This record gives sequence, C-alpha cells and structure tokens, in this order.
Amino acid sequence: MIPFPMKRTPLNVFKGRIKRVIPCAMGADLVVELAPGLEIISRLTAASFAAMNPRRGQLACAVIPALDVIVAPRCLRLRSKHL
Repeated sequence: MIPFPMKRTPLNVFKGRIKRVIPCAMGADLVVELAPGLEIISRLTAASFAAMNPRRGQLACAVIPALDVIVAPRCLRLRSKHL
C-alpha cells in the first residue's frame, strides 16, 4: 500500500502519472494514467487545484475512499468526453 497522509485508511489507492490537466468550470479535471491504456479522471475544485498545482507528468495517487466496490459480470463500454 502507498503511504497516504489522511485520517482515514483508503483501501483503493492507485499510483500513476498525470496525463492531462483539463480546465473546467469548477476547477480542473485531471486524467491520471495508472498503466498504459488505463486512465482515471478526478475533478478538482479551484481551491484544490491551486493548492496542488498539478502538472503533466507528475506522479499522483488516485484515492477512491469507498466502502463498497461493485464488480459487474461484464465490462461496460463507457466513454468519458475526456478520453
């Protein structure tokens, strides 16, 4: 597990690199590449974006603080407008 300075213990922590920073009305969307061809998107508020100052190529951890993870019997082909 990757060390993470939070008061909670996230079970779903994925290490990757910031592939794209996309400005949006709320702040910015970050596309984080976890592995070749495997990406996750995170939306940051303007305040979080300013505090983090994320840059393309920077190491980042995607933290998903979820108690439940649903596994589908087959993969759904969902596409984000950012991918």
